[in-house]
Amino acid sequence: RGYKPSVEAFNALLRSATLKQDWAKADEWFNRPDTPGLHPELGRLQPNGESFDIMIQAAAACGDMVRGERYLRLAEERGWKVARKSMDRIVRKFLERKESRRAHHWAHTLVKEGCRDVESYEPWVVRNENHKLRSEQVFAPSQIYDLVGALAKSLSDQGNTQTANEWLEYLVECGVN
Repeated sequence: RGYKPSVEAFNALLRSATLKQDWAKADEWFNRPDTPGLHPELGRLQPNGESFDIMIQAAAACGDMVRGERYLRLAEERGWKVARKSMDRIVRKFLERKESRRAHHWAHTLVKEGCRDVESYEPWVVRNENHKLRSEQVFAPSQIYDLVGALAKSLSDQGNTQTANEWLEYLVECGVN
């Protein structure tokens, strides 16, 4: 009583629950702000982009992709862009699980819609970033190259060569030789 809740404290609770892999508690805390009548102590507190990142990255780390995708979609619905690291972890976990079509979906979303730090990863954006000095870069193009290269390889290995070639064309448009 008497303390105004902060999103930083809220995120610390989420982080603690996800580190323990107490998903019932993490989901409960995440959803509490949606019921202000039941939890007036939270005031107008709402999850922020970091809240979504905590849930997405922890879900991907333990392989709970249904939960990870649910929080990605919820972030989209609520107008939040997640960190590139969240998208990277989701895509890479799907690749690890040999689910290249789902990895393709989220990689495509990342390229077209970007993330919290970068508006999009369209080829011209990546190409322009690659021409900057490293100290002036907003993101490291090599991270996108690595992710897309791994995706193209996985798609090709699974016989989806047409989509793999589309991703390779994307890399060429980005300036990769």
